[in-house]
Amino acid sequence: MNITKKTLILSTLSATLGLQTAQATSSFSSTSMVSITIDSITNTTNAGDLSGISITEGFWIDNTLSDEGFGKTVVGNANSSYFHNGDWKDDSIATGGSLNQSFSATGTAIDGEVNSNYFSFGNVWFANTSDDEYTINYSINYLLATNATGEFANSSVALSYFNELGDIDEYTEATASTLLNGSDFKSSTDNTLLTSFSLELGAFEEDIFYADVSITGYAAAATEVAPVPLPAAGWLMLSSLVFLRNYRKSSI
Repeated sequence: MNITKKTLILSTLSATLGLQTAQATSSFSSTSMVSITIDSITNTTNAGDLSGISITEGFWIDNTLSDEGFGKTVVGNANSSYFHNGDWKDDSIATGGSLNQSFSATGTAIDGEVNSNYFSFGNVWFANTSDDEYTINYSINYLLATNATGEFANSSVALSYFNELGDIDEYTEATASTLLNGSDFKSSTDNTLLTSFSLELGAFEEDIFYADVSITGYAAAATEVAPVPLPAAGWLMLSSLVFLRNYRKSSI
């Protein structure tokens, strides 16, 4: 998984943030939209027969994973929340069908601080239950956007997508911070129009395509902000995606 230089800079600044004094309201917001579309399904053994292929699953949040970092830490007058809306399909997805997710988070500090760490999981399970061979073409389309305002705020929204067979492994993110000089760092957008893949499934083979999103944020505003421990702030931008990848490996 690639970690950009900007993320490392934000992590370092977050680690020292508690040594400074904030005066104004600070806030952050991040949003993501992910769509996975089945472009075509071809039976290369018996043309037109798609009875042996199954494409299922979708997007979800497991908010019981507090021990793994999901949730928020609030001190004083501050808060954060998230919104998630994701498709789930138990019936097989046909050509032209898609799975869609909208996932966002916001946070505001008026006289205190908030640390938040939210993540969602996405699966597309391709299963060939026959002796035939199939070619499946599918694509992912996404938008990542984040914004930070006030004196002390930063946020990151990241997407990691990869597959069980190991030939897909990509990471992308958008980050924003008011701790860096220049307006370019206060908002960020990463938008791709289309990334396509082709999957060859032999008799009784399967593959799983993963699309995991992580949203982290920090905001502080107070006459005096207590020092933020390194595990809570310094690693905030890195924790979610590291956990998601480790969680996937332990679940396989």
